[in-house]
Amino acid sequence: MGKTSRSLADLALFRSLTGEEIRALDSRCLWCRVLRKHCIVERSEPSTDVFVVTAGALEVTFQTVSGREVLVRTIETGEFFGRMAAGDDQPHASVITATAEVMVARMPRSLFAAALHSHSDLCDQVLTSLAGQVRHLTTQIDEFTTLDIGHRLCAELLRLAHPQPGMPGCALISPPPLHAQLAARVSARREAVTLQLKRLEGLGLLERRHDCLVLTDTTLLRAMIRSPEVFRTSCRARTVGE
Repeated sequence: MGKTSRSLADLALFRSLTGEEIRALDSRCLWCRVLRKHCIVERSEPSTDVFVVTAGALEVTFQTVSGREVLVRTIETGEFFGRMAAGDDQPHASVITATAEVMVARMPRSLFAAALHSHSDLCDQVLTSLAGQVRHLTTQIDEFTTLDIGHRLCAELLRLAHPQPGMPGCALISPPPLHAQLAARVSARREAVTLQLKRLEGLGLLERRHDCLVLTDTTLLRAMIRSPEVFRTSCRARTVGE
């Protein structure tokens, strides 16, 4: 943990506050250090506090009726969670678990609300963040209900990948995610994800390296998501080529 992990000073979320205002907020927060794989919030836990992550990373997961765990989103340093529970007094709907050692500032709802009302830039950032979450969840719902596992996996790989300068159409995912992690992201079984990854490798669209996954043609992957026929055509072309 860095020296500033117990302060909100270096977070863009609070960029409009003065040093004195930051120190006042710091002093009124409950600071919590959470170890990797430990839960910060359990499903159905009643709480109206807002949590701001000053170091580390977390995962938000939801368990379906069938018992399958779905990864809803990740939370990185500088982000926050708990705003919905603070807004409507309802219990948390998800489980939030640390994927690395985490430091969070736990803020009472009244303190967070006062900061929002006093600083328009902070309020704007929170609204933008919530809008982004809604868009992300809308995309997930659309993919879960309209795409099969292969296409959902392609979409998730593209979201995780970073384009490479000087290599058009090529993108890397580093470090390479575990198959179980990808399965949680696309609401599928690990075995199904393994099968689909091998299929992408067979098509020459995915390469495995010791430190990353390489997407070799992101343009084609996006076209395959939009049109199942493109996927079938690619498979036939690969078979003929062999």
